[in-house]
Amino acid sequence: MVLVASAAAAVALAAVVLVLGAVHGPSAPSTTARGERALASSPARSVVHVRISDYEFRPGRVRARPGEVVAVTNGDQVTHKMTAIPGSLPFGRFDTGYVDPGRTVRLRAPRMPGSYASYCSIHNFMKGVLVVTG
Repeated sequence: MVLVASAAAAVALAAVVLVLGAVHGPSAPSTTARGERALASSPARSVVHVRISDYEFRPGRVRARPGEVVAVTNGDQVTHKMTAIPGSLPFGRFDTGYVDPGRTVRLRAPRMPGSYASYCSIHNFMKGVLVVTG
């Protein structure tokens, strides 16, 4: 009886893992051995790079195609974020989460073309623009 219950629990746990994998699938960020949060593999695409240095996004105005990967590297000694300014038009949500010193975080550009105002929500004087071209 205990063996049957243990087997049933193992099957239920495996089902939960499979469902979570399907829900969070390829767009869920993961952490690489170098500490980079990366998007799961997808068809080969170019990567647009943004570097944070001296409390500035460099370049301050970056261009990307819809859905293109944007890699944000923190060259400062403090944690930063790159976040779409809430309520800015066009509406687009992106947020790197915390980017610790020396780390790189990847995100996907919004699918809708437009100029997306962004900032560091930790240091709100840091501003930038992500231009998504059609």
